[in-house]
Amino acid sequence: MLRVTKVFILIVFLAFTLQVNGEGDDYKLKTVVIDPGHGGIDPGANIGILYEKDIVLPVALKAGQLIKRNFPEVEVIFTREKDVFVPLSERADIANKAKADLFMSIHINYCSTERVNGAETYILGQHRSQENLEVAKMENSVILLEEDYTTRYEGFDPTSAESYIMFEMIQNQFLEQSRLFAEKLQYRFVNSAKRRDRGVRQAGFLVLRRTSMPSVLVELGFLSNGNEQKYLKSRRGQNDLAQSLYEAFSEYKARFDERNQAVVKNGEQQAQFKISSLRSDTLNDLSQAKGTLYGIQIFASGQFFDSGDERFKSAEPICFLKENEIYKYIIQLSTVKAEVLESLHSLRQVFGDCFPVKIENGVKVKFE
Repeated sequence: MLRVTKVFILIVFLAFTLQVNGEGDDYKLKTVVIDPGHGGIDPGANIGILYEKDIVLPVALKAGQLIKRNFPEVEVIFTREKDVFVPLSERADIANKAKADLFMSIHINYCSTERVNGAETYILGQHRSQENLEVAKMENSVILLEEDYTTRYEGFDPTSAESYIMFEMIQNQFLEQSRLFAEKLQYRFVNSAKRRDRGVRQAGFLVLRRTSMPSVLVELGFLSNGNEQKYLKSRRGQNDLAQSLYEAFSEYKARFDERNQAVVKNGEQQAQFKISSLRSDTLNDLSQAKGTLYGIQIFASGQFFDSGDERFKSAEPICFLKENEIYKYIIQLSTVKAEVLESLHSLRQVFGDCFPVKIENGVKVKFE
């Protein structure tokens, strides 16, 4: 287990280095990698001769075609374009080598309870329920088809709950960007494709763990649900879902480009506080931060709590400001006010009466 942790820390360090080195570049979202799950000897979920691998591929290809048609400047890369088996590690490697700005892995769910239905989007993190853990186990079990999986994945056992302890240590520099894209996906699944909303969730997916960019894993629906099965295999259903993926990408790209242009315009990459340097294994003191920052204050206390406290289990990284002997705990740090406001609704479902704050040169000022 110690070996797994050491290798994992190395992967995180490399991802962190990539982001810091790229910070400050005046660029837009240029490359997206779309990963149709399973394939070849790995059929994924199935009902009779209806296989997950055969449904996610056309949805992924249609979504990619829509992106190419409407954003010709964006390079769209597929991890597979036909019915072939691609190991999980290679899927992530494709995205990393391409220096992709976004990675989306497309899947279909299965449940022993037939009435369960709806679309859900996962980002990397702690599995907060047994249900999330079981989904991660099911998707990660594909590595058992790889002859050298014990070496390639450093002893990771996808069937063992103990192996997932490593995800409690994750320092994901792209968590909030991933969450933002996931929220846009869920909105489009509900409002464009008319799917039941099962929300944005967190779990320990290997394919997300190994990517060094904002990444999501999408479960388009449940093959085990009769009505949803008919929808998923229909041309209309696949078109609807591909359109939803495209629309979410379009909205996310607009936000991505806006944020990077704002950073470059203000010169914040040189003189101001580097958000990418925040750590998730400690509390980050904002008192020395330079420039203008925005965030969400989740609570305040006269007591100092460390990063492992129960109050912080649903957020990372955590920042704080100390004012008049009161510690004010802040998450979702950004240089773009609109980005913070956009996440406020979903965060209030977790943190109740949280609210937006503005910080000028390490001092909390009136939010306006």
